[in-house]
Amino acid sequence: MNKILFSPEEVAKILWGDWNNTTRKRVYKFLKEEKILGIKNGSTWWVSKSELQKLGYSDQPSTNQAKPFVSSFNIGND
Repeated sequence: MNKILFSPEEVAKILWGDWNNTTRKRVYKFLKEEKILGIKNGSTWWVSKSELQKLGYSDQPSTNQAKPFVSSFNIGND
């Protein structure tokens, strides 16, 4: 994939394999808390490919069946 910026929907699908109410809220919460660094253009958020790579995402084809990346973020109170 030659994309360098990803929408919140694409980020959720990469990290958790789905775009639903829960993953939508999670992506925006992570952006707001700067757990994922993003670029805001008006009301639209974008996440860079390099930011996803910091989380362990690779866009290289795998010999295994495609699986969503599952992060190790601590969502509870620290």
